[in-house]
Parts: sequence; C-alpha cells; structure tokens
Amino acid sequence: MGASLTTALSLAAILVVGMALALSQFCFVRTVLGARSGNLSPARCVVGLSLLIALSFVLLAQWHGGETMPIYNPRLAVVLGGLVFGLAARANGGCFVGTINGLCQGESRRLLTITGWILGYALLRGSPIPGHHQTPLEVGLVIGGLGGLLLVLNRRASHQHQAFMPNPSEPGLKGPLAWALMLPTGILVGLLLHSNLPWDPSSLAKAIGESHRRKP
Repeated sequence: MGASLTTALSLAAILVVGMALALSQFCFVRTVLGARSGNLSPARCVVGLSLLIALSFVLLAQWHGGETMPIYNPRLAVVLGGLVFGLAARANGGCFVGTINGLCQGESRRLLTITGWILGYALLRGSPIPGHHQTPLEVGLVIGGLGGLLLVLNRRASHQHQAFMPNPSEPGLKGPLAWALMLPTGILVGLLLHSNLPWDPSSLAKAIGESHRRKP
C-alpha cells in the first residue's frame, strides 16, 4: 500500500472517529459524573469502546507476529501521574477528548487547556517512562475485566430500564444504533493507536510541544 493511500485512509479514519466521539460525547470525566448521578450510558460507552479497542489490539498483535503495544510499567510515577491527571481533568470539566468536544461546541476557554498541554510537553525535560510489551495474561485480564464491567453496567441499566443513550442531546442515537456506532469506532481507534500517528489530542499536543522544544 502506497504512502499516499495510507495517509488518505488514516485521515478518513481520523475524521470518522472524531465525528463518532463527538456524537457520543465520549469523555472520562463525564463518565464518572454520570455514573455517580445514576446515568450509566456514558460509562457503557467508554467501557464498550475500550473493550473493542483492546480486542483490536489483540487482532493487530496476531497480524504483526504476536507483538502488542507497549504499556507503562506499574510504577509510583504512573500512579501519581494518573491521580494528578484525574484531579486536573475534573477541575477542567473534561478529559483530552472531552476538552476537544467542548471546544467544538463553542467553549473557547478550552483553548487555554490545549495551550497548557503544548506548553507542558515543550517544558518537559525528564526521560520517558519505560514500557513493556504485554503478556498474554495481561491482555486476557484487561479484556476479561472490561467485558465483565460492561456486563455489570448493562445489567444495572436493564434493571433501571435505562436505554443506551450516550448523548442526551442526540435522542435519535440510542439502543442498537448507538451500539452500532461503537463497533467501527473502537476498531478504527485501535488501528490509529497502533499506527503511532499523532492523531489524538494528547499525541498531537505532544508532537507540537516536542517540535518547539527541539528548535534552537
């Protein structure tokens, strides 16, 4: 496959994923707040997408000879970084994707957050956290955990007679239609993540920040 065709397909995939994440209002902060208030649809959306991404990683790993994407080693720095990120995301009112969704809806103050990402990567001087390739046991635990969590969420939603509606402002996107949107989105996200392209908000901010840092 030529480089131009690969680039065109990647851009098309990014466009489709961006539209799908915006339609479903994908956001980790919104997921937690929704679950706390009894609305399980955002959590079902995030967990379902995460499960599909994990499954696509397994298929891609088999295609590439069994190698999986590297993950961070369980170190104190990773735990503390996740805690700081969680607190900051809650104060910000959205995760990386949620921030972009807010910007697309006209929330201009989100530009300050995006500027902060780029500045943070530009000022970063520490060495990257080492990672390792996942073992089959680790992959199985992740997929099993996500699958089990999705079953629990679906059962709770069924008992509460909650239809799957990830975005209340899009009432037509619910039930089987919403789940049908999740399937190709999860697969495309897995493909894009495996491509190492700086397509998602955090990777793009990192690429821009590091490019400025390398300038004399």
